[in-house]
Amino acid sequence: MKGKEKCDLLNELRQKIADENNIDFNIEKCTFEGECLGTCPKCEAELEFLENELNKKQRSGKKINIKNIFPLR
Repeated sequence: MKGKEKCDLLNELRQKIADENNIDFNIEKCTFEGECLGTCPKCEAELEFLENELNKKQRSGKKINIKNIFPLR
């Protein structure tokens, strides 16, 4: 799997997790030119935001859902 494919797959996964958990989360299209490793500071920041939102939801006593995420695509 090439870097850009990995990036797209991870973006799709993060968006599905957010959608399943009613988290307002919109991924901006990656504008990186060339071959990437599949993650970058923008991707890591999006992941951190999503993790924080899931943690807040869980701490407030709400359940988080990751069961309906797969299959991707």
